[in-house]
Amino acid sequence: NPILKFMRDPLSILAVGVFASTIGPAAEEAVFRGFVQPVATRSFGAAAGIAGTSLVFAALHGIEYQWCWQYLLLVFAASLAFGWTRLRWNSTGASTLLHAGYNLMFFIGYLFQGRTLPSHG
Repeated sequence: NPILKFMRDPLSILAVGVFASTIGPAAEEAVFRGFVQPVATRSFGAAAGIAGTSLVFAALHGIEYQWCWQYLLLVFAASLAFGWTRLRWNSTGASTLLHAGYNLMFFIGYLFQGRTLPSHG
């Protein structure tokens, strides 16, 4: 994963984590759910508009995930959830919060990857 190349020291790890859970989701949601999805849903209907937007969203993450179809399927599914959230609440803020939380959970998972938690007993 090209992102992991940036995460060599604690400060870099923190910077990537902050970016991935704040600026990144805000920018992506502004473009995809704020601009592309409304145009697509008006043109093709809600389901096709959300699916089409999600397909483009996943494809643009292809390089990041080295075109691994399992990761891209996960990104596509997450994007469907972001799109539905945008449609349901008519708010890019809602989809941005969901997207930020999604990314934050993966970042937290990364931090605990390969580490064991101390036992309490």
